[in-house]
Amino acid sequence: MNEPKRIPPASQMRELIAALALAGLPHAANLAYGPVALFYLMLAYRYLAIDRPALLPGKKLLISAALAAAAMVWQQSGGIFGKSAGSALLLAGVGLKLLEMHDRRDWYVVVAAAYLLALTQFLFSQAIPMAAYLVAVVVMLTAVLIGMHCGKAAVPLPLRLRQSAALAAQALPLAALLFVLAPRLPGPLWNLPQDKTATSGLSDRLEPGSINQLGLSDAVAFRVNFNGAPPPQNRLYWRGPVFWWTDGRRWEMRELPPLSNAAAAYSGTAVDYSVVLEPHGRNWLLALDLPQQFPADGHLSGDFVLLAKNPVNDRRLLRLRSYTDFRYPELSAAEKRLGLQLPKESSEALHRLVAQWREGRDDAQVVRQALAYFHDNDFHYTLHPPLLTERPVERFLLETRRGFCEHYATSFAVLMRLAGIPARVVTGYQGGLWNDVGEFLEVRQSDAHAWAEVWLNGSGWVRVDPTAAVAPERVERPVVAEVVSVDGGRGVESDSNGFSLAPWVLPAKTLWANVDHGWHRWVLGYDHNAREKALQWLNGGHWPKTLGWLSLALLGVSAPFAWSLWRSERLQTRDPALRSYQRFCKKLDRLGLPRRSSEGPQAYAARIARHLPRLASQAHEITDIYLRLRYGGESGSGLLEALRIKVRRLK
Repeated sequence: MNEPKRIPPASQMRELIAALALAGLPHAANLAYGPVALFYLMLAYRYLAIDRPALLPGKKLLISAALAAAAMVWQQSGGIFGKSAGSALLLAGVGLKLLEMHDRRDWYVVVAAAYLLALTQFLFSQAIPMAAYLVAVVVMLTAVLIGMHCGKAAVPLPLRLRQSAALAAQALPLAALLFVLAPRLPGPLWNLPQDKTATSGLSDRLEPGSINQLGLSDAVAFRVNFNGAPPPQNRLYWRGPVFWWTDGRRWEMRELPPLSNAAAAYSGTAVDYSVVLEPHGRNWLLALDLPQQFPADGHLSGDFVLLAKNPVNDRRLLRLRSYTDFRYPELSAAEKRLGLQLPKESSEALHRLVAQWREGRDDAQVVRQALAYFHDNDFHYTLHPPLLTERPVERFLLETRRGFCEHYATSFAVLMRLAGIPARVVTGYQGGLWNDVGEFLEVRQSDAHAWAEVWLNGSGWVRVDPTAAVAPERVERPVVAEVVSVDGGRGVESDSNGFSLAPWVLPAKTLWANVDHGWHRWVLGYDHNAREKALQWLNGGHWPKTLGWLSLALLGVSAPFAWSLWRSERLQTRDPALRSYQRFCKKLDRLGLPRRSSEGPQAYAARIARHLPRLASQAHEITDIYLRLRYGGESGSGLLEALRIKVRRLK
């Protein structure tokens, strides 16, 4: 018998709209406001139309709305391709399908699209809170789906939620087993076009204020696990973009030919470590200076920056080896030309200052003179320096003497170039906060830093951090975003406003950072190589051991299902209506007409009427009472007693 096409009851429609609202909610933080607002406007309109079907739009209006939604996505997302544009189109499509829902088929389409809508959230965040939230959304959607299959019986939502949660719990062991054992492709099945949106992090252009804005951010840039003891805090320089050209205010990058590791002279002890790098939308892999081993899709630029083939738009797990002591013995003509470039207008006062340092001194001594100038002349390190619009380097060095690391690095590079010493500005991150619980280093945006490098004959490019001459604590201990600088340090201005955190906040943040790092490293970082290592560990050269592990895993998967079936049978045998109907079926079995496993009560009664006409009336009466008690929501001892009597009298 064909299932009737009908719109679900009003209560189920309200539940579906609530589930859709929950499924789309996280996209409010991911997508442009227009598509999100349109989606919730359509949900609200459909909610009003539940009791007023005349409000539902016609086909022409729906087509116009679809075209308008596509145009809005194109305008606000810069196209219709990419994860943001695709998610926005799906969001609009779900809302439009809800408005044109006419029968059960449309209902199933909307619920299936809602599952997909929930899944798209993982394109933007795979954090633990998001995963937990989406599990709750899936439980809600499944409860709505269960309600659709209950027919006319009004099963309360809390009961359906418990059933849905039980189904999810039963699926978790199997999902975990498949997660560990299922084959993985070495790379993604497809590459999504990248969105035309900026992400937080270092910039490809250095201007006053571009780094101190990051200094106020508590967002995680990356986390690091060392194979052994980590290097000292003042050796932790994580290299990002390098800047060569300047007009006196703005600094820009210049492309140089890639370097070969063979040309580098590494010394000291190798540092082996792994990095969980947060997405930042650029190609920089932010390795510890200087990487010697890195991923196959990476290469070293001409100024020692480790670059990926594609922008880092997703979280990446990198396994690296670096040497903190290294030297490249040759200075190319292009590096020398770029390293000595100066703005068209140079300050006479700065020329005179550098000339004093230069008298009878070599390059290394000039560098020490410049650092002594910063140290001895009342310079201050602050996140809130005065705004310098004209002659910024000269005014900073000779007048205000208050600045952030970018002010010190850029002004130092200009001084070196005035002295005839090739120099460049490097940005990246310095230091990090050590997590004692998880034994890893957490580097945040507040650790963003800028320093200089100068070319010295016989030594190559040498890192010089003029900030350390003013505020050595900046490179000797981690920056805490809540209190950006420390009172009492020489040359450091406090940015604290007297606000102090509760004593439990920092330990709680440390513990949560450990949990979050483990999630990203072991769960989200479980790739093709990790699976191969896991299988090798399970095998260990002994198949019996592997089979033992697999048997335990299969037992863990099957146990919840077996328990659920056993419990379901027990619950069914407790139903007095079902027990009476089962006795009815046994009597017919003895009469040579057993019930088929795929046969419903009504179909069984019809077959009885065809083969045993004398029992047709009794079979239909018993079936009708049973269906009313079992599925029609009716109850009462009188109706149940009538069923028992009719079954007992059946001969």
